[in-house]
Amino acid sequence: MSNTMSYEEFSVAPTSEPQPAARFSTPTLVDSVTRRTRPHMTRPAVLSSQGAPWSGFTVEQFAGGPVDVTDESPLHHHVVVQLDRPTSMEQRVEGQTHTFHVPPGGVSLFPALQPVTVRNRDTRDFLVVALDPRLVIRAAHEVVQPERLELRSQIAIDDPLVRGLALALRAEIQSGYAGGRWYGESLAHTLALHLVRHYASVQQSVREDSGGLGRRPLRLVLDYIQEHLAEEISLETLAGVAGLSPFHFARLFKRSVGTAPHQYLIRRRVERAKELLLTTHTEISEIAAQVGFCDQSHLTSHFKRTYGIAPGAFLRSSTARINDARPALHHGAVTATTA
Repeated sequence: MSNTMSYEEFSVAPTSEPQPAARFSTPTLVDSVTRRTRPHMTRPAVLSSQGAPWSGFTVEQFAGGPVDVTDESPLHHHVVVQLDRPTSMEQRVEGQTHTFHVPPGGVSLFPALQPVTVRNRDTRDFLVVALDPRLVIRAAHEVVQPERLELRSQIAIDDPLVRGLALALRAEIQSGYAGGRWYGESLAHTLALHLVRHYASVQQSVREDSGGLGRRPLRLVLDYIQEHLAEEISLETLAGVAGLSPFHFARLFKRSVGTAPHQYLIRRRVERAKELLLTTHTEISEIAAQVGFCDQSHLTSHFKRTYGIAPGAFLRSSTARINDARPALHHGAVTATTA
């Protein structure tokens, strides 16, 4: 008899309509026999996304140290990326112990609610992305529509996309979430979709969409963005405006507009900030808040990336050009009057 637990036991059952992924705190393990839960790590993270604007997943980095897990199951899908130094780990499966060499950049996947027994005397530094099962179920409904989704465990594989997405999420934490909620959630959605397409137990043909968003839903979405620039806008919110799932919406939006939703939102915020710099006397920090950036430094970062100049320098140069033009205009007016 299998010890694999069901989603129903922990109220994360997939339904015909995928449910929103809730925010969650520290990822946990559950004992396969006693059903007692505990934090997935016994030592604190050196870097964590706890308190991030994201929903449905966490990202944590841990320093080296021992790990000993015996017949326990993660309540979330765990994607583990080994960082700069290699390590070795033992995994026990059906009474057999296997030793794995994990090189720098090696990727491991521990699916939710699947018992695992692993030991490692010194993990070295590694990164963990823990995905709420509901987020991954939404990806499954988007591409395969299985009655039940199960991911296959992976140890020390080479998957450049998974590694790149995990490192991009870490960089986002280190930047103070410069990309905002959208960027982080878009990376997580892409990761979930990739896991479903490549490591799910049931593989079916992926549905392809021939075109982009229709004219009316696209206009509704663009209008919504423009009217709510100062607010925290999630991918799920815009997908709801268009009447689509987040994954489906993101694909069709990019086909229609030529850029991902979060990139479009940032571009509109930067453009609006430029307009306010030129037409008002508002402080730059206030403008940053008015267009939806969490602080002035985030506005500056994206403004420089777009226009190649910081907002303050842009404002000074614009003011100087206007002042330089005024004497010439005045001189022209005098000449015309005396002619």
